[in-house]
Amino acid sequence: MYETGKKERKENITNMTLKEYQIFYNDKKITKEDIFYCIYGLLHHPKYREKYANNLSKELPHIPMPPKFWEYAKAGRNLAKLHLNYENCKKYNLGTPKNKKIGKLEKISFGKKTIDGKRTSYYTEIWINGVLVFDNIPKMNYRVNGRTPLEWVVDRYKVKIDKDSGIVNDPGDVDIISIIQRVVFVSVESDKIIKQLPKEFEPKDWKPRKKGLDEFV
Repeated sequence: MYETGKKERKENITNMTLKEYQIFYNDKKITKEDIFYCIYGLLHHPKYREKYANNLSKELPHIPMPPKFWEYAKAGRNLAKLHLNYENCKKYNLGTPKNKKIGKLEKISFGKKTIDGKRTSYYTEIWINGVLVFDNIPKMNYRVNGRTPLEWVVDRYKVKIDKDSGIVNDPGDVDIISIIQRVVFVSVESDKIIKQLPKEFEPKDWKPRKKGLDEFV
C-alpha cells in the first residue's frame, strides 16, 4: 500500500497469531517476519503440498506449526530472497550457447522427440528461432502453479497473437540467454533448499481446527 508517496509495510500476521506461535514453541524471540518465512518454507514442502493438494486449490490452506520452526524460517527466508531477486540472481553455468547468432527473439521452445509414435517435449533442450541453443538443461523439480520457471519463460517469451483480440505479444529486445541462465539457477537452488527441509512438516496427530468462517489455524 502507498500513502503520501511513501511505501508502507502492512503486516498480515495478527498479534494473536504471534502469541500462539511464541507459546507453542516456547520462544519469545519469534517475530511476525519469522512466522511469515516459516510458512513460506512450509508451503514448499513436497509432502505438505501432496497431503493438502485439494485444500490448497479449493480453499484457505491449513497451516500446521511444523517441528523445527527455525529451520523452516531459514529455508523460507532463503527461498523468498531467491524468488524475489530472480531478475538479478546468479546465472547457472550452462556453458557456451551452441548457437550465438539467433537474432531477434521470435520463437522459443523445448526440444521435441518422438516416443512411441508421439511427439513429446524434451526438456533438456532449448531452441530459439528454430536453432538449438542449449542441450544440457538440468532436471528441475521446483514448480510454480505446475510449471517450472523455465516452462513459464518458454510460454511468455515468444511472439504470439491472441486469436480473439488480435493483440500481439512481443517480448521485444531481451537478453533471453541471461534469462534462461537465471531461471535455471533459481530452480536448481530452490530444489536444493527444499530438499533440505525437515522431514516432519506438522505435529504428530495434528488436525486443522476452524475458529471461524474463514479463519484456520
